[in-house]
Amino acid sequence: AWTEGQQPAFEKRASMLASVGAHDDENPDLYTQRSALSHKPSFRKSLNTRESQRLLQVEDLMVRERLRDMAANGEAKQFVHIIEAWETLSVSENGDMVTEEFIEAMDSILVVIDALGGALSLIKQDWKSQMAKVRASCIRHGVVTLYRMIECENAKGEGTDCLIWMKRSLQFVEVMMSNFVAGETLAESIDVAYKRTLHDAHPWVVRVVAGKIRFAVPPDDVFLDRLYKEDRMLVKKAIRLFLCVMRPKLFYLVKHYNDNMIEKVQACRVLPEVAVMA
Repeated sequence: AWTEGQQPAFEKRASMLASVGAHDDENPDLYTQRSALSHKPSFRKSLNTRESQRLLQVEDLMVRERLRDMAANGEAKQFVHIIEAWETLSVSENGDMVTEEFIEAMDSILVVIDALGGALSLIKQDWKSQMAKVRASCIRHGVVTLYRMIECENAKGEGTDCLIWMKRSLQFVEVMMSNFVAGETLAESIDVAYKRTLHDAHPWVVRVVAGKIRFAVPPDDVFLDRLYKEDRMLVKKAIRLFLCVMRPKLFYLVKHYNDNMIEKVQACRVLPEVAVMA
């Protein structure tokens, strides 16, 4: 969440941004270049890494400020909710997370899944069922964190299994949204994300059906309008900000399943790229 103490820092950074002429209206390619740094190495030569990262951090502050102001006026509240939910999700020294905070963070993303239409409705249904089972397992074992639940189940219980599927689905969302904000179409992004994450975890029958999802998702503009039709670029920036906040949490979850040899699907053992973690 944002505090009043952040305002002076924001104003200072905004001034820095203005001094180098990097406002959106002066440099509309900044956002594209930013995403390209993470996903299209060919763009790296066009930007000084340290300077570009400084500009990107300033842009994040500007996006946060705009979203906060809009939410105060009753607009685009879903973006503030998503970002705050993932920022509120605390991580212990060993990477463990409070179950209820994690469930709240996962639940916040469902508005984005809804915007994708019926093509991904199954993921929403699965998430709701999995969240309920993870919560029930924690209650049953008298624990409040994810890793303690896994430990109590000896990494073989229902809660552990549901959490691994939630992790895989989150990896799918991370790859899909990363490619989308980097300039790929929504259909292309979903196709790439599925092949890189869930494909190898699914049985053949599910792969056949899931392989056709790209033909069922809405056009890019429809997807963006469903989230906030007044400003499509703002939606992309909000998604990118969500990714920056979410990736470190996903990193620890993936690492835990890898380190304890619970995740057997090689494609789902891939950690989020450190280069794009905020």
